Order: sequence, then C-alpha cells, then structure tokens
Amino acid sequence: MAYYVFVGCDTSYVCVVQHACGQIAVASHRFKNAISDLSVVKQLSDVQDKHYERVRHSIQAHQHAIKFVLKLALNLRQYYSDN
Repeated sequence: MAYYVFVGCDTSYVCVVQHACGQIAVASHRFKNAISDLSVVKQLSDVQDKHYERVRHSIQAHQHAIKFVLKLALNLRQYYSDN
C-alpha cells in the first residue's frame, strides 16, 4: 500500500514541476513577443502603451512563475527534511 502512496506523490510532484516549467515557458514567450506587431498601431503613444502593457504583463507572469517554483522548492525541502 505504501508503494502506491509514494508513486502517487511522485507523480503529483512531476505534474507540478511540469506546470512550473510551462509557466516559465509561457512567460518567456510573452516577453520575447511583447513588442511584435509594431505596424498595427499608428500613433506613437498607442504603440508605447501597448508595448508597456505587454512587457508589464510578461514580467508579472514571470514573477508569478518564480514565486510558484520557490514555494515548490520550499515544500520539497520540508518534505525531505521531515523524513
């Protein structure tokens, strides 16, 4: 029975790590493409506002992903220190 518990916990951990990697990949993609479509908006202030929003959103997503990974690492450290 304990075997199934360990396999279940490890599988859940792998899924959470995959999720964290996906969050970082999405944030990276957003940041790389934050200044695309320059020709769509004609006024300079609109372009700056649009790009500012994209960069701000990508930075916030990256910060969220970093916080998630740090929480994950802290929980993992606590799990292994208890055993």
